Amino acid sequence: MGGYVVFRLLARAAERVVVVILADTRADPDTEEGRRRRFDAIARIEREGPDGFLAEFTATLVGATTRAHRREVLGAVRAMARRAHPRGLTAALAAMAARPDSRPLLPRLTVPVLVVVGEEDTLSPPEVARAMAAALPHGRLAVIPGAGHLSNLERSDVFTASVREFLEEVRGP
Repeated sequence: MGGYVVFRLLARAAERVVVVILADTRADPDTEEGRRRRFDAIARIEREGPDGFLAEFTATLVGATTRAHRREVLGAVRAMARRAHPRGLTAALAAMAARPDSRPLLPRLTVPVLVVVGEEDTLSPPEVARAMAAALPHGRLAVIPGAGHLSNLERSDVFTASVREFLEEVRGP
């Protein structure tokens, strides 16, 4: 959800921003089907509680490589998710379903932007990240191998190196 918050900040006060990092996010709004899935999830959480939803959802947050070889990361993600309050979950789902289209912002951004995506991200896939980076006047793309939607947790070493390289390049000598 951090990317969605950044897009709203950029829509209101882009002149206050000097550099942007968009990690595993998307600028396009939910499709009708996507909104329906979110509202179905809200109804399920309200009816059954969050456990069933979270068990399924957290598995989609990490990539296949993480699920197969770094199960401790999936365990940590599930532990964090279990701490979420049901009202917070449903409010977050409703907010994501209602988010506006941020694609028109992209060509207007005059600052350097790093778009980071996990190679195995199924929620904000690499092709979506490539399109965002291409729409940005000063966009750069970093694809994190062996990671899904939580590339910063799944491959923190590669994620951090990508961000560090970008920031050093932006800062200059």
